[in-house]
Amino acid sequence: QAGITLKILQPELEEKIKVAMPEIRSKLLFLLSGKFPSELQGAEGKKKLVAEIIVEVDSALGIATPVAEATAPEAVPDETAAAASAPAPQPAPAAAPKTTGVVDVLFTSFIIQ
Repeated sequence: QAGITLKILQPELEEKIKVAMPEIRSKLLFLLSGKFPSELQGAEGKKKLVAEIIVEVDSALGIATPVAEATAPEAVPDETAAAASAPAPQPAPAAAPKTTGVVDVLFTSFIIQ
């Protein structure tokens, strides 16, 4: 069981959320019912769930959610290449905060059985 509050920055989305609430609830029930309790025990699992909820709600509202570059598949390194010739990995630039659609999901209750 989870109680959530959706954080939005655009006041005009409030009415769209109310109208789409049956679809949003259905999508979130499907999402949550597919999770194992072990996936949601730690903070990382909950953070991933927040990201998945944002995608589902934005989808129900017809808002495109940018895909994080971190989830893009990475190239498999060639095992025959010398490690010294490879450039040092650069840290990824910090992603700009989301300002459209649902910007955060706040849990008001979270019960795992």
